[in-house]
Amino acid sequence: MEITKIEIQKFRKEFNDAVADLSAKKGLAISLENVSYDNSGFKGTVTFENIGEIADGGSIEQAKFKNNAGKYGFNESDYNRECMIYGKPHKLVGFKPNARKNVCIIVSKTGAKYVTDLNTVKNGLV
Repeated sequence: MEITKIEIQKFRKEFNDAVADLSAKKGLAISLENVSYDNSGFKGTVTFENIGEIADGGSIEQAKFKNNAGKYGFNESDYNRECMIYGKPHKLVGFKPNARKNVCIIVSKTGAKYVTDLNTVKNGLV
């Protein structure tokens, strides 16, 4: 395997696909985080987050949202809720619990993910 940025991205996707069944079975969000590499190899961090049981038809992202929503004053039903940010529609899809300021993860209509602060999202909820 030639170790390049593109190959690491492919490996990350394959890794996530490979652990998806185990993740759902054990109620964990398993993800390959930061990866550093050179010509001889690569190393990275694998994180395990306890998300509990995933409801039928639910996703890991939705289970993570459910676990963190109350901490920021949201409800489970606010997942994918539309909010207007700078005059453009976005959807609230998650949180970054370890972030100091920009804790909300939003998605634009194009599918691009952004992080922003709590007040911007709460003021823009539709």
